[in-house]
Amino acid sequence: MGPQLVGYHRFGKLNATSFLEKWWNVEKNTWNWPDKQGYVLDGNGNPIKSEFTLSPGTRIDRYGSEYGNFLAPEGTPYAKRGLPPVNLVGDYPESCNYHDYTVLKPMKVYSGKIAPVFEQPSLGLQYEVVADLLVVTPKDEECGATVNVFWLRCAGYLQQTFPGPQ
Repeated sequence: MGPQLVGYHRFGKLNATSFLEKWWNVEKNTWNWPDKQGYVLDGNGNPIKSEFTLSPGTRIDRYGSEYGNFLAPEGTPYAKRGLPPVNLVGDYPESCNYHDYTVLKPMKVYSGKIAPVFEQPSLGLQYEVVADLLVVTPKDEECGATVNVFWLRCAGYLQQTFPGPQ
């Protein structure tokens, strides 16, 4: 993960207090995430995204739990991901909450650049997984109703390769 953190400054040019005042929503007890799923917006305020098929063998990754539905091309620098500093914290500190996956079967996603957020330049590529783009079989329904990384692993779309198959 070291190379992905080069140039990353967790609060940007702000101090911790100013960062939290700007990006933490006390009333909702959550981060102030950008609108439109975090995509860069066009002049009319619409997300710039397109359908894209990830091929078997493609390596993708994410920082955060398996209960999210956003991934990125493997190795995308953290500062380009549009994530708050807390996503670097997980159950295994040595892995920085990083998870790496190999795509096992064609997987259709939305893809687009990430809007600047959390005092980071962002503009990396994100893959958004949504149920409407996937082929769901009756067997896949056993994986649950919410399509996220956990569901993708259960349904045979992804194999975790780091921190090791689980």
